[in-house]
Amino acid sequence: MANGFLIITATTFAFQNTQDHYKNYSLGARYFEQGKYLDAVLYLNRAHKVRPKAIETMKCLVLTHKELGNKIYALKLLENLAETAGTDASTKRELGDIYFGLDDYVNAEKYYRQSLLMKSDTSVQKKLAEVLGCEKKYSEATAILERLIGQKPGDYEATELLADIYSWDKEYDKAISLYYKLMSSESLSEKKSILLKVADIMRYAGRDEEAVSLYNQYLERQD
Repeated sequence: MANGFLIITATTFAFQNTQDHYKNYSLGARYFEQGKYLDAVLYLNRAHKVRPKAIETMKCLVLTHKELGNKIYALKLLENLAETAGTDASTKRELGDIYFGLDDYVNAEKYYRQSLLMKSDTSVQKKLAEVLGCEKKYSEATAILERLIGQKPGDYEATELLADIYSWDKEYDKAISLYYKLMSSESLSEKKSILLKVADIMRYAGRDEEAVSLYNQYLERQD
C-alpha cells in the first residue's frame, strides 16, 4: 500500500514538473520571439530550474542572455550544459547550434564534428560548412558543399551557401555564376533575395553600373 502511494505521489510530481516546465518554457520562448527579452528570461529561468538538462530551454535561455548583452554569462551557462548534456549526435548538434548562435565558431565546429562522427547528417554537414566559412576556412567549407551538391545537384540550400562562401572569399565570378543558376530555377521561391546578393557582389567587385541595374530590378520585383 505504501509503495503504491509513493508511486502515485512520484508520478503526480513528475507530471506537475513537466507541466510547469512546458508552461514556463512556452511563455519564455514566445517572449523571446517577440523581442521581449527581460520577460523571456524570467520564464526561461523558471523552466530551467524545473528541468536543468532540457536542452531546448537552455538554448533559448542562452540566446536570450546574448540579446541582453550577457554573453559571458551565456557562455558560462553553456559550459555547464556541455558538461551534463547527453553524448548522442542530436545533443552534439544542438550544442553546436547554440555556440553558433553565440558566434563561438571554434566550439560550434567542435560539436558539429563530434555529431558527424556519431551520425552522418546532411544538415549538420551544411552547418559545419557555414561555420568553417565564418572561420575563413574556405577551402574545407567549399569542399564539403561541392561534395553534397555532387550527391544531390538539386540541393538549393547547399548551392546558395556555396555561393555565399565564394562571395566571402571574394571569388565573385564563381558566386555570381551559382546565384544566376539558382535564379534560373522555376522551383526556387527566394529569387528576389538572391538578386539582392548578386547586386551586392557587383558593387563589391567594382562593377557599379551592373550593380545599379540589379538594385533597380530588385526594387521593381513584386515576388
